[in-house]
Amino acid sequence: MDGHVELYEIPQPSLMSVWEKLPLYEPPLVKNVLRRHQKLIISGASKSGKTSLAIQLAIAVAEGTCWLENECAQGGVLFVNFGLSTYMMFSRVHEIYSSLNIEPSNVEQIDVINYKGNALADNYIHFMDSIQNIANGNKYRLIIIDSIDYVQGFSEFEASRHINRLLDNLMIQTNACIAFTTSAGNPPIETLCDSVAKLIPTGDKAVSDFRLSIENNTYQKTDTDQQLLKYEYPTMQALGRYNFKDVKRANNLKKEKSVQEFEEAFYKLSLEGKNVSVLELADHLGVARESLYRRIKKLDNFEVQLGIVKPVNNK
Repeated sequence: MDGHVELYEIPQPSLMSVWEKLPLYEPPLVKNVLRRHQKLIISGASKSGKTSLAIQLAIAVAEGTCWLENECAQGGVLFVNFGLSTYMMFSRVHEIYSSLNIEPSNVEQIDVINYKGNALADNYIHFMDSIQNIANGNKYRLIIIDSIDYVQGFSEFEASRHINRLLDNLMIQTNACIAFTTSAGNPPIETLCDSVAKLIPTGDKAVSDFRLSIENNTYQKTDTDQQLLKYEYPTMQALGRYNFKDVKRANNLKKEKSVQEFEEAFYKLSLEGKNVSVLELADHLGVARESLYRRIKKLDNFEVQLGIVKPVNNK
């Protein structure tokens, strides 16, 4: 691709000059997640709520509040929006402020660039030039790109590595952190990012929609780094830290409750031990017949034949 990104000479300290001050780390922007001059990738399947997470991050930094229970330093945010129309994007930010019950005391700290349909995405070098021109002057502490999948070349191995170098240059020249969302699943880029947040479906919406796994190369990893999240439009709600034993216990209790509820319904409708139709049971439990069929398949002591449910003697 044509185009040019100017690389500036940056004064470098010597190791000897800072030796007595070490270990020394850049100040955190998001506690336990992100430090200054670091990149955060938020990855997950399409429609998994990445945009909501990104907007919540922008609000947390702009207002100096918390992002998923992690304290944020307050500062300016540049939000590069590729996915939503202009007023839909503005409306989403307004809705999330309201849903989180946050006063927009510093909403002017969030600058939104709406690039939906913009041809700049077809040339990643021109795109990076544009963002750097906008962000110059050290006004922003965080630049968010939602989603970087729209930038041509991101899903290609060599181009993505070049894009990563340009992101590093953008980060250093603007003295900011960079966060971007993706559903492409780009392992080479993940290995080059300082912080990786992955949205992982739990497969059990009754407990939680997602587990959010966050790994950062300058924060010590613990067994409770994963969080349980529930997506309730327009926000992602943190339900607490993920603990496998707790989730397994919750699933077992849910299963026991489901079995008890089914048995009580069956024997209430059964007259003198007679069998009960699926239609009657579904209507009594307030569920769809298809859901009831799936539930019965998981039970050892009941079976269904030709639309009739009957108990099974397993002795």
